[in-house]
Amino acid sequence: MAEREAQQTTYLERHLPELAAAAERVRPYVRRTPLLTTDLDRRLRLKPECFQLTGSFKARGAFNAVLALKEREPQVRGVITVSSGNHAQALALAARTAGLDALVLIPEDANPAKVAATRAYGAEVMQQGVTFENREARLREVMAETRLTLVHPFDNWDIIHGQGTAARELLEDDGEVGT
Repeated sequence: MAEREAQQTTYLERHLPELAAAAERVRPYVRRTPLLTTDLDRRLRLKPECFQLTGSFKARGAFNAVLALKEREPQVRGVITVSSGNHAQALALAARTAGLDALVLIPEDANPAKVAATRAYGAEVMQQGVTFENREARLREVMAETRLTLVHPFDNWDIIHGQGTAARELLEDDGEVGT
């Protein structure tokens, strides 16, 4: 247990600069969600990211990734991803806000409400011929055709650091975390 805590502390310390940069980058675009307590357990803290834009913490990562991409590559045309839900919606909103095109590959059997929400946030949605099994291969094919920049839903440090801003807020808002 102590070894795991030491690894987590080392990880957190190593990524504090990126988390701070992500927090500053996304601040104008995401909500600082409240930190709630419960009578069930005085040590339990709740951070309801369902109050976030698009209904999940994914907006934090998407905004950080898109804005960081624009900083690194000001001439970027647009972004592409594969997702069947929250990342799709978050990336669509972040791209639209940043003035970029967004193309999202969503499996044909995805929830129609999530597909509609992704379109409503401004993304072009491609479903024809996309399945859960072939989505990564289809993504590579479409990327080669469109030359859009991939914003992977989880294998992307900008996504991870952006989503980590929720934990950073929790630590800032509650001095008792970890005690």
